[in-house]
Amino acid sequence: MLISNCLIHKHDTSTITELTKFLKQIAEPNRLMILCLLQRGELSVNEIQAQLELPLNLVSFHLRSLKKVGLLDSKKIGLSVIYSLNEQKIISYKESLNSFLCVDCEKESFFKQSQNLSKI
Repeated sequence: MLISNCLIHKHDTSTITELTKFLKQIAEPNRLMILCLLQRGELSVNEIQAQLELPLNLVSFHLRSLKKVGLLDSKKIGLSVIYSLNEQKIISYKESLNSFLCVDCEKESFFKQSQNLSKI
């Protein structure tokens, strides 16, 4: 039965709430595009706006939303705000999501160990 395999008991409600906020943020296509652009390196708001061809106020809104959940870092250089990925936070979300969704991890781990032993 699926419920008996559910690993929710291993996750506290704050982790689940944080993952929910993260998933809501990245569920928006423009935000995913921003994250994709920033994988190449730091960009200013204007550079992001030019590549996405969106109004500046909309780009700023999306950047604030992504920063609010910790996915982005920013620094001010002169009049420009430069954004970059918060790689540690992204890795943390990825690991939390992976452990939350990995229902058969114990079975997979056992299977891999069995395969490795059969090669000996």
